[in-house]
Amino acid sequence: MAGAAIRDRNRKRDFFQRVLDAGARADASVAPELAEALARGVNQIWLWDDAIADSLAAKVAALPNRHAPDIAPATTGPDAAAAHEPSATERVAFDPFAFSAVVLLKRQGAKALLKQLETIESAADLQRLAEAQHLGVDRDITDVETLRRAIVAGAEQRLADRRAAAS
Repeated sequence: MAGAAIRDRNRKRDFFQRVLDAGARADASVAPELAEALARGVNQIWLWDDAIADSLAAKVAALPNRHAPDIAPATTGPDAAAAHEPSATERVAFDPFAFSAVVLLKRQGAKALLKQLETIESAADLQRLAEAQHLGVDRDITDVETLRRAIVAGAEQRLADRRAAAS
């Protein structure tokens, strides 16, 4: 599915307003789903003013029956990683696009791809990665190691198809 660029300020505001209106009608437990919907709908966020994070946190804290989210300006420098250790509730769900299997295969080879896939321990997450990246993997495979090898084979096939189409 192709994305759509929304650069007009009014259209961006309308997009976020629709998502936030949906959240206003729900309780605070829906916030992770709204965050996921926004993350899927937005390609990248460029903050022109770091004060927006502080302003947002103050506005959300002032809302009745709501808890202020962990919104803080980004930290940089050597202490950035230690500045904020995510809690269990803040951890993000598996991202099937964290890396491209085909690109990793092309640039670093099958061993590097397999090593990267070894960081994913769940068969369900491996299946989601294969489906999201359109790798031909049998959905009936449940063994994690077999699934990893099938993903490598699927990426190899996609790469071969690309090369054949380019010739």
